Amino acid sequence: MGGRVIMRNLVLFFILLSLIVGVFLFADPGWKEAVFPGYTALEIKDVLYLIEGIQPSWSPDGSKVSFVSLDEDGRTSLCIMDINTKKHETLVEKGKIGYPIWSPEGDKLAFLYNWEYNDVSDTDYSSIGVYDITKRQMVIYLTDIDLKHSTLIWPQKNILLFTGSNKRNSGQDKEDGRGPKWGVWVLDFTSNTWDMKTLNAPDFGYKPSISPDGKYMAYTGERFLWMSLIDGTKAKEISSKQIVSAHPVWSPDNNKVAYLAYEEGGPRIYIADVKTQESLKLVNNGEDQGYPQWSPDGKYIAYLAQDENDGKIKGYVIKSNGYGRFVIDNEIEAFAAKKGFMISAPGEKPFAWSPKGENLIMVARYQDRPYLVLVNFNRH
Repeated sequence: MGGRVIMRNLVLFFILLSLIVGVFLFADPGWKEAVFPGYTALEIKDVLYLIEGIQPSWSPDGSKVSFVSLDEDGRTSLCIMDINTKKHETLVEKGKIGYPIWSPEGDKLAFLYNWEYNDVSDTDYSSIGVYDITKRQMVIYLTDIDLKHSTLIWPQKNILLFTGSNKRNSGQDKEDGRGPKWGVWVLDFTSNTWDMKTLNAPDFGYKPSISPDGKYMAYTGERFLWMSLIDGTKAKEISSKQIVSAHPVWSPDNNKVAYLAYEEGGPRIYIADVKTQESLKLVNNGEDQGYPQWSPDGKYIAYLAQDENDGKIKGYVIKSNGYGRFVIDNEIEAFAAKKGFMISAPGEKPFAWSPKGENLIMVARYQDRPYLVLVNFNRH
């Protein structure tokens, strides 16, 4: 009899223990955040309107922002702005300019370039431009490379990396029908020469993304996401085998890749660990998502998503472990309303984090014109 009582009490004890554990496991996500030490909470301090423009990029010291300005006819200019005084100046206003980035020393800007002006929606670039801010000089590196959808990385003082496909093979390849050969070009400023590193993956690759340290590249295969060394060797698959994966974005520490997985219903953001090859779905809901952008410390990701309720495209910030999501647009819209206008988020390189991650520039639109909006954060 006593044994039965003891057994019954043990059963009740384990049931009660399971209930307690279940309460903690399924409690509010705010409690779960404690499992991830080092993740400070973000809170929007204020929102400041800056200037009309697109494609923002912060200088390494965080004192300036480069951007592309558009006139009423859609013509582009390369500009920089002092983040404290808000004063800006135009550096280059000839040709078509796109996606400027800073040199590691902060004294030069590299950008995609085309001598001939085309419609602003045309992304056909054929050259690399480098502007020396100190000397007020521009050098154009003419190429026979298709730079559409190209990305630029400046990992070292005299080395610039950029992606593209060979124009001489721009048609469909007669042997396999796979089209142009994508690769990474290494531009050496000391010799003013470049060398192509092609993608030699088992699964044909295109649209590569270069890691911040310039050692690796991630790219889309026929269906899945791959990575390799910058010379195309040691290729391996890093995304799920169940879904089509594309648009990789490297984390600052080179250990993870954010990418879009095209599930039924639309694109979703996943995070792949390049060492374990395991993927984490960032947000578990049915909204279309895109344009993930890592914070400099790798702890947060800004991205765009279509609101399931009102259908609007909005900017979000979420911890890279999938917790603590909030909408940036609520604060931006409130700020804009005080100024007498309404804005919405576009899909053109919509985010740029400051070097310390305390500020985020978001590209927003007012009456179909793009504006740079500065969001200041408090970290707790």
